[in-house]
Amino acid sequence: MRQTLKLACSILIAAALMAAPSAASASGFHSEVEKTFVYGQQGTANVLTTAAGNIQCKSTSFSATATGTGSGFEWTTSPLLLTPAYSSCTAFGKAATVSPNGCSFSLTNSSGFAGEAELSCEGGTTLTISVPSGNCSVVLEAQTPKVPSVGYASEGSGTSRNVTLTWKLSQIKYTVFGPGASCGTAGTYVGEEGASYTGTVSLKGYKDIELSEQVGIWTETPLPSNHFHSESSPTFLAGEQMTENIVTVNGGALKCTKQVFQSAEIIGTNWLTSSLAPELSGCTFIGQTATANTSGCKIVLTASSSVAGTMAISCEAGKSITYTANTSKCTVTIPAQEPGTPTISFTNEGSGATRTILVTWSVSGITYTSSGGACGTSGSNGKLSGTVKLKGYSNAGHTIQHGIWVE
Repeated sequence: MRQTLKLACSILIAAALMAAPSAASASGFHSEVEKTFVYGQQGTANVLTTAAGNIQCKSTSFSATATGTGSGFEWTTSPLLLTPAYSSCTAFGKAATVSPNGCSFSLTNSSGFAGEAELSCEGGTTLTISVPSGNCSVVLEAQTPKVPSVGYASEGSGTSRNVTLTWKLSQIKYTVFGPGASCGTAGTYVGEEGASYTGTVSLKGYKDIELSEQVGIWTETPLPSNHFHSESSPTFLAGEQMTENIVTVNGGALKCTKQVFQSAEIIGTNWLTSSLAPELSGCTFIGQTATANTSGCKIVLTASSSVAGTMAISCEAGKSITYTANTSKCTVTIPAQEPGTPTISFTNEGSGATRTILVTWSVSGITYTSSGGACGTSGSNGKLSGTVKLKGYSNAGHTIQHGIWVE
């Protein structure tokens, strides 16, 4: 069983570009000044997971010098090379030394909210974790992990703008050396047996190497004026029907006593669309109990103003939303689509960490296919009505709520 390995190695991200973001800043790291000194420390614990145990450093920092291209208040650099420094470390319950040995983290930004990271090392050197009393070591060589994902959230305004980096790396190749068993069984671990790395880093930019004058840094591409917001990153959306959600087709009304909607992890405090996976139970149709299969499909919400927007149905290849009348065995199938009239409305409710969004469906022109019989005929006149209350959470378990809204 894998144990978590906390490598309190905060990994910064330097950004560089614009005082007032323009549509030109699509990728890379942005700053207000041409030359930016970036410094960061871990936020939530940076955790490296191997088959053996955990490593943690009480003091971890990263620094980078980013020289951008651009003019005025718009300067961009990519990739960003972060040099780590670690002290007061423990590994597997024993004192340890984490030595970068000329290795750095090379970060790219592909969308403003996400990118990739690789470990870059000079002249064949390696990042080494030594455990003298355990007579062993763990070594990471230069590499791009099989899953190199990182997330970015730009926060604040003006010269106080900063970036929170979220590590989501996995399948990191590592090698265990030494006869001691503290570091695990000697050998090289790759693929599914490789390490993973999670946690966050808070990054700030400065004009000078003494870090005395802060400048704004960020990664995000400018968003339209209307979009979704949250108090913090990441966000996991969860919603449930308030007034009954009803899908009306030629055969009758499709209803379910329980309808819940959940999103995957959303990185950043601003985003354009909310993709929600529906889970329906306790369903009825044409006077019979019914089964709803929504696997592989999502409801996608887009805001056109602070009070209105549109919905669409997105499905994986070969998937659709299907209702089956349990007695008649007939079906109604709703494929991926944007309905003819995809209208929805938003109401921001509550305050602070309890802010929520009430979504009201006023959708018509839904195309569907019926198997016939008791389920009626196929058509493009389907309707969706009812309301759903969306809440935002800081964790996948939906136990720590934070505010979300549309504006």
